[in-house]
Amino acid sequence: MRGTNSSKPSIPYGPICTVIVSDTATIDMHGLESETGRAAFERERGWFYHNFYNPFDGSPSTLRWQATVFQDEPIILVFDGLDDALVSVMRIEGQDAAVQRIRVYALCPDTVAEVGATFGFPVRTFGYRFPFDVSAQS
Repeated sequence: MRGTNSSKPSIPYGPICTVIVSDTATIDMHGLESETGRAAFERERGWFYHNFYNPFDGSPSTLRWQATVFQDEPIILVFDGLDDALVSVMRIEGQDAAVQRIRVYALCPDTVAEVGATFGFPVRTFGYRFPFDVSAQS
């Protein structure tokens, strides 16, 4: 990621995503954390890191993002690349051609289940909290 000295392999969409997010954006992951500002969400163990890298070994993530519309609102669906199950839903709010807020519903199993059922996707949720502390992974 930009601004780090990481030796991890580059994933093309990771740095691109950080470019379209405003410097003052907020990323809210209900039930876990809220990150505001580029320094927070671009840090080594920040939200972007956990979307593009495995928290245990730093290998490229198997997650796949897909843009769609749900109830007249643009959203991002997040699928686990191992079994193609829907694991998260994200709402993206923009202003002035930049992302200002990302609301992540990975820890909202009812939301993920409702969206998955609407589209007919298999769903696997994390429940209301991760089964491990991702911030402590090295």
